[in-house]
Amino acid sequence: MAELFGTDGIRGAANREPLIPETLARIGRAIGRAAVERGRPKTAVLGRDTRESGGMVCTAVAAGLAAEGFAVRDAGILSTPAVALLLRRSRAGLGIAVSASHNPWPDNGVKVFLAGGFKADRKFEARVEAILAGPFEFPDAPPGPVLAEAGAATGYAAEIRSEFRGRPLAGLRLVVDSANGALAGTAPAVLARLGAEVHPLFDRPNGRNINERCGALCPEVVARAVRREKAAAGVAFDGDGDRALFADERGRVIDGDATLAVLARHLVAKRRLPRRTVVATVMSNLGLARSLAEAGVALVTVPVGDRSVVEAMRSFGYGLGGEPSGHVVVRRGTRLVGDGLVTAVHLLRTIREEGRPLSDLAACFARAPQHLVNVPVRAKPPLDTVPALRAAIRAEEERLGTRGRVLVRYSGTEPLARVMVEGPTAGETRRAVERIAVALRETIGRTS
Repeated sequence: MAELFGTDGIRGAANREPLIPETLARIGRAIGRAAVERGRPKTAVLGRDTRESGGMVCTAVAAGLAAEGFAVRDAGILSTPAVALLLRRSRAGLGIAVSASHNPWPDNGVKVFLAGGFKADRKFEARVEAILAGPFEFPDAPPGPVLAEAGAATGYAAEIRSEFRGRPLAGLRLVVDSANGALAGTAPAVLARLGAEVHPLFDRPNGRNINERCGALCPEVVARAVRREKAAAGVAFDGDGDRALFADERGRVIDGDATLAVLARHLVAKRRLPRRTVVATVMSNLGLARSLAEAGVALVTVPVGDRSVVEAMRSFGYGLGGEPSGHVVVRRGTRLVGDGLVTAVHLLRTIREEGRPLSDLAACFARAPQHLVNVPVRAKPPLDTVPALRAAIRAEEERLGTRGRVLVRYSGTEPLARVMVEGPTAGETRRAVERIAVALRETIGRTS
């Protein structure tokens, strides 16, 4: 259990450890105990995406929480951001989102939210792992109830419509790809109620088609549909609804970096960007820093993961941050919201307020040549403890000098090493990535 939590909660293949009913129940109990130690009330809200294993995972986690005396409210199919919103609104002690985000349907996962709807911090996760490592004794008290929470998705949709009053998207023709995920029953309707003419895609989940050749993993699909439908823009969500990627009216993909560049400039013009600063991760393209600098906006870089982005924004009062994957976090009053649907409304409303097409707005961002390769690995030793790999990385860093950068890191959710290089030309970046990838395969690569 020492590596139970990755960069975004617990994730793995459903019906394999640790996502089997017996272990999940123990995880639920450990999460409950850790929350009580922090003084949280014994109430929890649960939601899940559309994977067919979601019911099993939710039931097992809920059973563990109930065994610890928690009153559990199961909201059914609900996006991850909506779970966080429900937690804030209900003032429950815990929020649990059962999802594997962008992973394929056989996977699933558990994401934990605490006070204010923020993801559990690393200390909380470490405490859960420590509790799991010890003996389990049942409390001398009756279990709590597990009840269905009706209308949570409807309430979430109403909250967003209320926040963006009127019809700010009136006149926009949109293609909306819901990835057959948690937003399939919500996003197209919300965007239509805000005034858009919506052409929906992949909005019929069957338990096994979530993220399947659609959504934020395949934004080129929505980009083609935008050209076909002659739409003003397209949006592609991921399976649990916290990410959004876009396509402009010409069918060009607009990723999270470009989205941050557009929103930052718009907010600066409106004098609504706190400290004129954007937070991004080490995975962001060099082009983002250049674009922000041209607009007089500072860039703060943090480790990979939206939790790292949120931590920096909370600590220093920043108002905008995100990742290239499309997970954008915006400040709404005292709240920080990392919600794909909210991001979509912000960007699409910007098109209307600026009176310019998305291709024109996004022209402020010019991507530096970048190449990324995922290499399956059999183990994850510290990179600097593998001599041949360390030498390969240093050789590429010296070759690039100040003209680019090298980033090699392990995935926090999969047995992969990610090799990313940015450089002056596409060919040079590809060759640098491949040389490092060869060293990875020869040292710690997985053979099957």
